[in-house]
Amino acid sequence: MRLNTGLGIAAAVAALMLSQTATQAAEIKIGGAVALSGYLATIDRSWNDAAQLAVEEINKAGGVNGQKITLTTEDMRSEPIDAVNVTKKMLSNGATILINGSSSAGNAAAYPLAVRQSVPMIIGSILPPKVADPKWAYSFLPPPTFEVALRLKYLKEKLKVTKIGVLHDPTPYTALQKNYLTSVVGDYGITVVATEQYQQNDSDMSTYLAKMEAAGAQAIVKIGVGPSTVTAAKGLKQLNSTMPLLANADTLDVLKGAADVLGKQLLFPAPPPQVFDALEADSPLRKPVESFLKVWQAKYGDRDPSWASRGWDAIQVIAAAVKKSNATSGEKLRAAFDEMGTYVGAGAEYSFTATNHTGIVKNPFIMTQIIDGKFILLR
Repeated sequence: MRLNTGLGIAAAVAALMLSQTATQAAEIKIGGAVALSGYLATIDRSWNDAAQLAVEEINKAGGVNGQKITLTTEDMRSEPIDAVNVTKKMLSNGATILINGSSSAGNAAAYPLAVRQSVPMIIGSILPPKVADPKWAYSFLPPPTFEVALRLKYLKEKLKVTKIGVLHDPTPYTALQKNYLTSVVGDYGITVVATEQYQQNDSDMSTYLAKMEAAGAQAIVKIGVGPSTVTAAKGLKQLNSTMPLLANADTLDVLKGAADVLGKQLLFPAPPPQVFDALEADSPLRKPVESFLKVWQAKYGDRDPSWASRGWDAIQVIAAAVKKSNATSGEKLRAAFDEMGTYVGAGAEYSFTATNHTGIVKNPFIMTQIIDGKFILLR
């Protein structure tokens, strides 16, 4: 009897372990290092919140291949060292997919961890720079050339500007934009007469702007996101300058804050979710944008949807890769991103390949102004 009892206990323990293993296998574990504080917080909160919403919607529909998604994220405070520490934590807790936010420096620092453990790393920033093979990283950020080219084209064709000042921050993504602008600005018949670098915590930019105006600048191209755009707008207002400020694409609170100061002097590239009502009826993005906005606005109202749409899209693409590969980790899952073809999302169309891990290959931006609180598209 003792032997039988022992066998029964052993069988029960084995059954419990199998049950636990099955439960674990039924989960798609995603972890992320996102900036919920610091200068990138406005962007990454939207990215993170929309990713969480996408997970909820997918799980409501039964998950992916019968597996539920669990998404755990933690604040990396807009600091590279914290991005590394949070990423380590997510991997040690069993995440087999990473969805990190918009810190280029943080993602570059954390990327070797993903490579070491063969974990796909989905990011809202540029691909890790100075990396020979970004095989495990996939960027959902539009290439830096898109916003720059659109602004230079508008300066040349609509504003007839020939001299500009460039105001920029020190981040890696900004450096790519600035370098591209420098390399092509002459093709538009435009000269850069002054360049000034600011810090994210600068409370006054009027000195930078005064130097640019004194050098003969007819417009300012600002490269960098966040509240600094409002600071730049206030600087122009303080100088009583009529120079237009061509800002980066940014969140609604930042753009509306700058527009409240400058009015028509503020111009910027806008992504489809910000200007949904103005999209053409035959745009392939209308349906996915509408589907996303329905869920987003039900919970967050009029809160900015632009960065959020990319977080939403990132989860949708992950789900599509899991479904295609029938894998939740490793090389088989990673390869599915390269073989997916074009995915039409809410923020853009994504087309990853084995040789291109920056997914947005078609410029989604439209030059825009805010007049009386409303978006006006500038064609």
